Amino acid sequence: MDAAIALPQDYHDIVALLAEGGHGLRAGQVAAQLRIPTIDRSKVEGLRSKMKRLVARCWLDQQPSGVLVIAE
Repeated sequence: MDAAIALPQDYHDIVALLAEGGHGLRAGQVAAQLRIPTIDRSKVEGLRSKMKRLVARCWLDQQPSGVLVIAE
């Protein structure tokens, strides 16, 4: 996970959180763990967008259920 250091801080926080947990999470769960107000849907959607960029760049994998995990 040393390469995650090259990521911007927001992205690094997401990857680190998923790496620590050892299991997948949904965007709302990640937001809650990062203390992003889940009541503010625009902030959760912004986080979801960042997570999808991490999927596109092969840092994360998205399960069919919408759960995101660290890419292997």
